[in-house]
Amino acid sequence: MLREADAVWTDGIYAGSGRVSAPSGVLNKTKYVFGSAGTAGSTSPGELLAAAIAASVSATVSRKMGELGGHSKAVTAHAVVTLDNVAELWKIRSVHLDITAAADDRESSLFEQAVDAARRECPIASELNLEVSANWKLIPLGTPTAA
Repeated sequence: MLREADAVWTDGIYAGSGRVSAPSGVLNKTKYVFGSAGTAGSTSPGELLAAAIAASVSATVSRKMGELGGHSKAVTAHAVVTLDNVAELWKIRSVHLDITAAADDRESSLFEQAVDAARRECPIASELNLEVSANWKLIPLGTPTAA
């Protein structure tokens, strides 16, 4: 499986900005910035990384629940990526996940196993060798959830 994207950066690192696009069209000359400056209406590499990890983890938890014989109606993952400025270089240090699933409350044990597996097996976080912490909560079916 291959995935691709294109990015262009203009006007220097501090005053500049970039545009990122992907063949799917979801990212279509989407503005991005470096660090935290001028983030309104823009994304950043760190935010894109957090989104990729959240997407991967939510799908992995759902898949793992199925493999374990359970079923979740919805899995929500919120990822917070920690970046540190070390000797003038930005380093990605860790990711913290808050994961919720709407499922039968009898599947709590399966959900916990699925979260643990997803923490270890997320292809993005594991490849980047990130420290991954997680909180999880099972929401019994029929209870409203926020996305």
